[in-house]
Amino acid sequence: MANASVSITPGAGAQIDAHQIGNGDYQQIIRQVCADSIDTGGTPSWPVVTTGATPIAANESRVAMLIYNNSTSKIYLRFDTTIPLSTGSNAKWHLDPGDRMEVPYGLCQMPVSVVAAAAGTGNIEFTPGNET
Repeated sequence: MANASVSITPGAGAQIDAHQIGNGDYQQIIRQVCADSIDTGGTPSWPVVTTGATPIAANESRVAMLIYNNSTSKIYLRFDTTIPLSTGSNAKWHLDPGDRMEVPYGLCQMPVSVVAAAAGTGNIEFTPGNET
């Protein structure tokens, strides 16, 4: 979504929720929404292979994401469409076998690219939650 500016004229114009702080300035109130559905797009279960992929596409409706490494191999992650190298040299994060990650809210709308460090068995399980 694009950013938008709202002109504020007390008593007139578009209404926004705000809180007045001690020095007289206003802070906009921003509500965080919770997921009310599971995103079924993309590849929510990715089989570990040493050829990387981007199984989770960007989604502006996503408000939460869990990642579980249910495999026998370390995996490397990036929160963009750049495929990480199996050496991890350009990865931003990694998960060892059995590790879980709750993706921070600021990154959960981004695409996720993954690669396995070595051949293994099992899957990477993604649980992306959307607000509809």
